[in-house]
Amino acid sequence: MPISLSRLLVCVAAAGLLAACGGGGTAVSNTLAVTSLATDAGVHISGTVTGFGSVIIDGHEFDDGAASVSVDTNSAALAGASLSDVKLGMQVEGRVNGGKLTDLTVRAATIGAVGAVDVVAGTFTVYRQVVRVVNSGPTPTVFGGVSSLAALASGDVVEVHGTLGADAQIVATRVERKSAGDLADGVRVGGIVSSVDDLARSFRLNDLRVDFSGATVLPAGKALAAGQAVTVYAKKAPIGGVLVAQGVKIAGADDGTQVDLGGRIMTFNSVLDFTISGVHVDASAASFDGGTVSDLAAGVVVAVQGQVSDGRLKAKTLRVLKTADDVRPSLAGAITDFVTTASFKVRGAAVDASAAVVTGGTAADLGNGANVKISGKVQGDILKADTVEFTQPPTPRPHTLRGEIISLNVQGGTFRFVNVSLRLAASVVYVGGTAADLADGKRVEITTSTGLPVIGEANPVPPLLTVTKVSFLGELAPQDSVVSGRVSSLNIDSFRLPGLNVRISSTSSFSGGVRADLANGVQVLVTGSWNAQLQALVATTIEIRKPEDKPVGVTVAGAISDLVSKSAFRIGGQKVDATDAIYNNGTQAELANGVAVEASGALAGPEGGRYVKLAKLRFLK
Repeated sequence: MPISLSRLLVCVAAAGLLAACGGGGTAVSNTLAVTSLATDAGVHISGTVTGFGSVIIDGHEFDDGAASVSVDTNSAALAGASLSDVKLGMQVEGRVNGGKLTDLTVRAATIGAVGAVDVVAGTFTVYRQVVRVVNSGPTPTVFGGVSSLAALASGDVVEVHGTLGADAQIVATRVERKSAGDLADGVRVGGIVSSVDDLARSFRLNDLRVDFSGATVLPAGKALAAGQAVTVYAKKAPIGGVLVAQGVKIAGADDGTQVDLGGRIMTFNSVLDFTISGVHVDASAASFDGGTVSDLAAGVVVAVQGQVSDGRLKAKTLRVLKTADDVRPSLAGAITDFVTTASFKVRGAAVDASAAVVTGGTAADLGNGANVKISGKVQGDILKADTVEFTQPPTPRPHTLRGEIISLNVQGGTFRFVNVSLRLAASVVYVGGTAADLADGKRVEITTSTGLPVIGEANPVPPLLTVTKVSFLGELAPQDSVVSGRVSSLNIDSFRLPGLNVRISSTSSFSGGVRADLANGVQVLVTGSWNAQLQALVATTIEIRKPEDKPVGVTVAGAISDLVSKSAFRIGGQKVDATDAIYNNGTQAELANGVAVEASGALAGPEGGRYVKLAKLRFLK
């Protein structure tokens, strides 16, 4: 029988279960979550994040310039957040006034530990709830922290966003692997109530029994019943198939409420009666967009707009969402974490543009700081770009860099610093010398005609920069060079890092492990001095890095140069600001030109003046 949609105090969206908030506004939902929405004037929206320029929800873009962002953490309160916390495939709810988002809340379907994984069936379980992964359709599953379902293992902690499909399975729009510590705030399970035992104060979500005897149930005074969409919050994981609830939220809405409801059809009897996450819909008088009545069936994704009357949603319009083109995934913003055209990020989302059609520039113009608009298809944890459009024409951005000449090729007009490959332009300005003075070991300052990429683990492929000016510097005492990367071509006394040969000598020391721990693929940080005869960096120290030791964000390593103040100097040629950095193995007073350090942080600054805002800085002594 129809689900009762009483006064909206909480909005639940389980794969499209929408509950509009009172006040005559419009609500949109296809999120598996429960929330309390204000009754202020405005349009209430809820759905799947399918892109960014501003936030794009189910293919519709909303101006997020003034949006207040939060994350649904527990049944009692929301936690403050920022737009950087909003990611592709997440389920969100919010309110729009005058076409602009005023608030946006991220609401996961389920947070907990993985049980069984069935790669063949494309499913896994979290606390006896089945989660299904999809690779096609309008909202294929996006992965974060893990590349695919096959990479998930029993016991992994995951945050699942999704909509409800047939048999009350969660059809995932995003699966993100988290750390075990993320369960410190508790666990969450969402779904459709299958049965209620009022005497025992318990109910079932599929095979999971929920004990709500000590829980706060919202809206206050509303009784739990079979067919309701709920979200259950608990302090601890289930024991013996029983989840002890701390809070339970139930969906509901007043008759007369204007609703936009999106999600998968769970059961289909006729155009007069089908359900989306427990909500009965009558679309007999609806106008269709992108399909016809014959397209309606269990599992089909739709978006319905109408008004609740007598506990049913009387649809005025119905949009059938068949393919990804109906909610075309897209990104707009500045490129970060650029490695190659097949590996960079926009708005925190991983992008592969190796096969994309590029307009407004060329593939060679792609790099950190470039502003682009990208559209394509989600595959696993990557957006495979079909098109890349430069939203601002790429312009040369000259930078300066100091270092010792390595691997000089006079005939080819190329040489290297430890971290960077350099090519002399056809017409080079020389200061303090001539082209004849170029030689391995000479210290020079060069000016490039293109932007200087970030050096470090975030950009391990040595870039090739065009040199327009060479200034010869006075000879200085030998200084250690610092470089990091993954080991390859390992031999008894040598190995390679990206673009660089490393020699192991009898005096090379190891930290974080021993010589036997060196293996191809292992991440290391090497300090040493360049040997022109061997054409290799002779290692003084080799630090073996475990995955948990790897700095987060953009990393830079090398000798300090051009020190003006703690907020203005360079590391390995990269401009940095250490105003807010946490220091390790030394103090701020030890900052000096020539001192070897490793640091990590985030890209900041305007285009043409990008620098790394450091969060951590470690002295390499």
